[in-house]
Amino acid sequence: TVTADINNEVAESDETNNKSAINVSVVDPPSSQTSVRVISPNGGGQWVIGKTYNITWSTNAGVVNIELWKGTTFIQHIAIDAPGANGAYSWTVPSNLTSGNDYKIYVSVMSADRTYVQVYDTSDATFIITDTPYLGSASSSSQLANVLESIRRQLDEIAEKIRQFAR
Repeated sequence: TVTADINNEVAESDETNNKSAINVSVVDPPSSQTSVRVISPNGGGQWVIGKTYNITWSTNAGVVNIELWKGTTFIQHIAIDAPGANGAYSWTVPSNLTSGNDYKIYVSVMSADRTYVQVYDTSDATFIITDTPYLGSASSSSQLANVLESIRRQLDEIAEKIRQFAR
């Protein structure tokens, strides 16, 4: 026979009436209903220090927490208890951050009693935070030189058309 009382004590008796008791705690079950998904930044882009960007997500939770991570290191809380239904938080990249290409956003939903993270999501891939924006998609000095040469040629063509028009 198994019995439970109001103090969360469960007791089991066998045929000879020997009893054993244990205390149990009732906790929130893992939630298959609450969800959260980071939409942006979701990797691959660059954010410039001092500029304002929208961190976006989708969730069916009431509030979310937003954190910034660099590699495996927690950097800062961006927002605590941001309205979940909004799906966006406007954030100005602070000037005290170090430029790097290994940043991620972490959006989480806490349990009802605020003792643990119930569900979370992170950027799928890292993004760049920089104090100097990159020009186009040039990733090497030779690519950058090619981009600049192409721009120079286009400007020369425009200047020539202006000269012809002015004649």
